[in-house]
Amino acid sequence: MAYGEIKNIRQRLGDRLRFVYRHFPRPEHLHASHGAEAAEAAAVQGEPHFGACTMPCSSTSRRSRTHSWSQYAADIGLDTGRFSHDLGQHRHLHRIQ
Repeated sequence: MAYGEIKNIRQRLGDRLRFVYRHFPRPEHLHASHGAEAAEAAAVQGEPHFGACTMPCSSTSRRSRTHSWSQYAADIGLDTGRFSHDLGQHRHLHRIQ
């Protein structure tokens, strides 16, 4: 819900702002942890990709039913092989935990 306002603040303040995002996947949400891992796998391919991925991650249950993460990765211009490998190996799970 705060995404739009955070985006505006980041644009206004630029390098004077350090924005730290923390994942808090709720255990009762079946896809939250996977969505957080997808966001981190996207982020290592460039900071703008993290932002592009966190929006659908906020509704991961719908995304998981209607659109595969691999297809979404391709849609936003990620290296899908690297993305899929990172997810399969849980390379970024430590950042979420």
